[in-house]
This record gives sequence, C-alpha cells and structure tokens, in this order.
Amino acid sequence: MSKLSRVKGATWERKLANILKEVWPSAKRGIGQTRAASEVADIDGVPFWVEAKHWKKTTRGNLTKAMAQAKTANNTGKPCVVIAKENCSRDIVVVVETEWFMRLGPWCDDTYLTVPSVSMYLDEFIQLCVVNKIGGAIAPASTSESDDEA
Repeated sequence: MSKLSRVKGATWERKLANILKEVWPSAKRGIGQTRAASEVADIDGVPFWVEAKHWKKTTRGNLTKAMAQAKTANNTGKPCVVIAKENCSRDIVVVVETEWFMRLGPWCDDTYLTVPSVSMYLDEFIQLCVVNKIGGAIAPASTSESDDEA
C-alpha cells in the first residue's frame, strides 16, 4: 500500500470518527492503527467493530472482502460494520451483518436472510441506531438553518 493510500485511509478514519462522535461521544480512531491493524477496529468507542474504507471505486467485491476482513480481525464479539467512501463522492455506504440487522424489529422480513449483509447510507444507519438506541446512541445536533428556523 502506498503512503498516499495510507494517508487517505487515516484521514477518512479521523473524519468518520468525528461523524460518529455526534452519536457516540466516545468515538475515536482506533489507537492501534499504526502498531497492529489486525488487533483493533478502525473506530473505537462505538458498539460495532468498524472497518473504514476509502476507495477509488466501491464494488460489491471489495465491500465483501472488507466485511470478511472485519469478521476475521474482530475479537470483541461486536457486530461488524463496513463504512466505505468512494473518491469524489458524498455517498457513504454502510454494510452491516444481516443477523444483527434482523434483530432490530418486526419490520425486517425473512427476505434479508438470503444475503450475508445489508447495505444502506451512513445517515440511514445513524438514524436506525438512534431510533433503536443502539449502544446509547444519541440524536446528532442539527446544524441545518431550516431546523433552527422551525
């Protein structure tokens, strides 16, 4: 992996930790990243094993590999989550394990059991966690001007 790729990944991990800190105040970049990446999640202080990825192009194949990497490295028993960003894109994809997703409520039907993971956007994932109070999730502070006017 080139130095530029490592810097891009570390920058994304710090930014993601700051995003998640709005919901889980103790969120921070995994401290062991420079020592032993296989031993710590990319983001600590959240109720998931987070594998953060920033790619030139996001594909189903590299999302699947990232989930396998997270499951192999996870020594905590926390559900694995892959949060991926693509270059020059605002969209952030979150992939969660189906078994965990199915426990969130009766609105999840059996069709989800046919796939190993479920994908959604980061804002949807955060909303899901806040609504279900996952790991003590708190609603992020609104920074929208339209919300301030209401």
